[in-house]
Order: sequence, then C-alpha cells, then structure tokens
Amino acid sequence: MPQSRFAELTPVRFSEQIADRIEAMITGKELQPGDKLPPERILAESFGVSRSAVREALKLVAQRGLVQARMGDGTYVVDPGMSAVISSIAVASRMRNSTIDDMTEVRLHLEVPIAGMAAFRATAEDIARIEAALRVMDACIPELDNPDRRMELVRADLDFHTALAGATHNPVFLILSNSILDILLDERARSQSKSPTVTEPGHRYHHVILECVKNGDAAGAREAMREHLQLHAVVKSQEMPDDPTAGEHRSQERRHGREVRQERLMSAE
Repeated sequence: MPQSRFAELTPVRFSEQIADRIEAMITGKELQPGDKLPPERILAESFGVSRSAVREALKLVAQRGLVQARMGDGTYVVDPGMSAVISSIAVASRMRNSTIDDMTEVRLHLEVPIAGMAAFRATAEDIARIEAALRVMDACIPELDNPDRRMELVRADLDFHTALAGATHNPVFLILSNSILDILLDERARSQSKSPTVTEPGHRYHHVILECVKNGDAAGAREAMREHLQLHAVVKSQEMPDDPTAGEHRSQERRHGREVRQERLMSAE
C-alpha cells in the first residue's frame, strides 16, 4: 500500500478557521450587510485565539469581498454584489486571450435561453427596464457621429442585455451574463468608433426581442436573439483582419474554423 496515502496532515491555521466561520455567518444570514463586527479583542476572546490570528482572518474575509475595514471605525459586513465575481471572470478570460469567436460561442449558449426565459418570467418592472435601455439606444442611433453618443449606445446595449438576464430572475444567469458583457465593453466601444453604422441592423433585433418578451413568445425571443448574436459575429469577423505575421494557410484555417464553429452552434440549438 502506498505510504503517500498516510502522509502527515497539515494543520489548518486558526486564521483560516476563523475566516471560514465568519464567512459561514455571513452566507447564512446571521450577519447582514451593514453589520459591524465586534472589535478584534472581543473576537479573539470569543474564538480563544490571539488578536494577530483574528487580524489575519479579517484580511482573508476582506479578500473574499465580504467585509470592509473602515479606518478608525471597525470592520463592516458588505454586500459583494456581483462585481467581485464579474471582475474575476473577466480577468481570467483576458489572461487566456479569449477571442471574439469564443465570446460568441458562449453568448449563443447563454443569451439565447436567457431571452426565452425572460419571455416566460418578465414582470412589468423587468419590461420597463428593458424598454428604458431601448429608448436610450433609439435616441443614440441617429447621432453615431458623436463619440459620446456612441459610448452611450454601447452602455445602453449592455443595459438591455443585462435587463433581459435580470428578467429570468435567476441570479446566476445575471452574474454570467454580466461577466461576458463586461469583457465585451471595451471591444464594442472600439467597434462603434470604427464603424458606427454596423449597430443599426443589430439594433432592429432589440425591438423584436422586446416585443417577443412582452407577448410571452419564448421561441420568438430565442430566435431573434440567436440571429442578433450571429449577425454581430459576422460583422466582427469581417472587421478583424487576419494576423499579418501568419501565413495564408493559417489564415484559411482561422476562417474555416469560424465557419465550422458557427455551423456547429446553429445546429446545437
């Protein structure tokens, strides 16, 4: 029998145990956002550890985005919302050099069902948020020569897709959707500054999606979102030149790969 299975156990540090205990109290709703944690001295006495262990534990919990130390005022529980998760996913994606094709593949498998679920679940308030984003886009479209309006359009477009994800009333969909949209924000802004008119065909799909959601037409919403995303992918593939440092064979492989991927995605739905 391999001796490695009986290797010496590594003791868990007090600070990690304390951090896990505090996190469990927060996720278990015993501690709410805005609650102030007891002073380090009280926590040390309660846990039966040194103040240095408590101090290290609070740093760990702060790194998890669950508490915030306020100078001269103590440590408070905070609502991490989605920002920490979204930021982590966005950073990881950029570090792995995700491409537009990668983003399109994910969006097709994420936002198409989101549109369908929104048609089933959207409330009057959800529809009002979607309509508000659409009104901003409608106002921006005629003024795309203005860089400020182009950026306003980009943000309103993201608001539209975020509102759709929110209409599913599934927080995981909202987190995942916002993560992808955050990655695309800079790319979209650059695209608008280069070719402002490319947004007009895609924008028409927004109205179709909204009408389908309002009418409870899940199949129509899914199909409109699928066509919207596929149009965006085609436009982006035409805008992006092949890598000038690569040979023609590699360029053909990339183009063929895009075509195969699009066919696979279309048949998967």
